[in-house]
Amino acid sequence: MRYRLVIAAVGGALATWITPPTAMAAPMPWPENCDDGPILEHGWRAHCRSGAGAYKAVVQCAPIGGGPLIDHEPRVWSSIGTTSFAFCPPETLRIGGGILMKASEYMGP
Repeated sequence: MRYRLVIAAVGGALATWITPPTAMAAPMPWPENCDDGPILEHGWRAHCRSGAGAYKAVVQCAPIGGGPLIDHEPRVWSSIGTTSFAFCPPETLRIGGGILMKASEYMGP
């Protein structure tokens, strides 16, 4: 395995360490192979099949009587392989939706 030498200035002093090449760095562990879409009249669903991290569905709703749009999402993040659901509150209509994702924390080598 090839390594590269990295020299950086830290607090006025030089620090030296060896790191693996950038190509060898581990990718951010994000959810992958995800799909999302409408469900029932007022909901949105999200599902990821692989990767790491977490995700949840989010649905955007418009109040029937007018007013600002509402983004609604579940409180709990879903893990890989489970389906997340979000539904508009009463007296609103679904106008769109999507999926929110977060990477899992990288623990390092």
